Amino acid sequence: MKKPFDSSALLKRIPLFSALPDAHIEQLIQICGVRKLGKDQVLFRQGSPGTDAYVIVSGSIRIVASAPEGEGSTVLAIRKPGDILGEMSILDQKPRSATAIAEDAARLLVLRSDDFSNLVARNPEVGLQIMRSLSLRLRELSALIAEQRLEALDARVLRYLESQASDSREIILRSAQRVVAQEVGCTREALNRNLKRLQASGKIVALGRNHYRLI
Repeated sequence: MKKPFDSSALLKRIPLFSALPDAHIEQLIQICGVRKLGKDQVLFRQGSPGTDAYVIVSGSIRIVASAPEGEGSTVLAIRKPGDILGEMSILDQKPRSATAIAEDAARLLVLRSDDFSNLVARNPEVGLQIMRSLSLRLRELSALIAEQRLEALDARVLRYLESQASDSREIILRSAQRVVAQEVGCTREALNRNLKRLQASGKIVALGRNHYRLI
C-alpha cells in the first residue's frame, strides 16, 4: 500500500504558491487531479498546447528540447518530487517549450488552466498572491542576470588588461578610456566601475592614472 502524500505541504514548497495562506492552498488542492505515468511515457510534447500544470509527487520527469529541423534533442533537466512543470501554462496557455517524459514511474498533481481561472475569478486574492510571487521571482531573475552580466564584463576587462600587460604585469592604458570601453564592449562609465571592482577584489592594483599592475 502506497504511503499517502501531503498535498498541502507539497504545494507550499512551490515558490509560485508558497505565499498563499492555508485556506487558499486547500482550495487549490480541491481542484487538483492526479495523473500516473509509466516509465518513458510522454506527459506533454514540445509545441503542444499548454493548458495544465503538474506537480511531481513521486518519480522523476525528463525535460527534453528538440533542435530545429530534426537535428536531435537535448536533455535540459530531470525534475524531481516537489518540482512544478508548466506553471506558466495555467496563466498564458502558450505552447510547450519542451517535451516532458517520465524517467521512471511517476505520480503527479494536475492543475488545469480552466479550473485555476475559475478559482481566481471566485477568489481574486489567490490571483493577487500569485502575482506577487511572480513579481518576486522576476526581481530575483533580473538581479541574477545583472550579476551575470557584471561577472561577464569583469572577465572581458581582465582579459583585455592581460593582453596589454608587459612582462612585469604592468598595464598602461594609452588609449582614451572611451576607446578602451568600445574595445571591451561597454560604456566608459561601466569600464570605470569595473576597474574599481577589479581593484576592490584584489585582481589589479592602481599605480597611477591609467596605470595598473595585475596581481
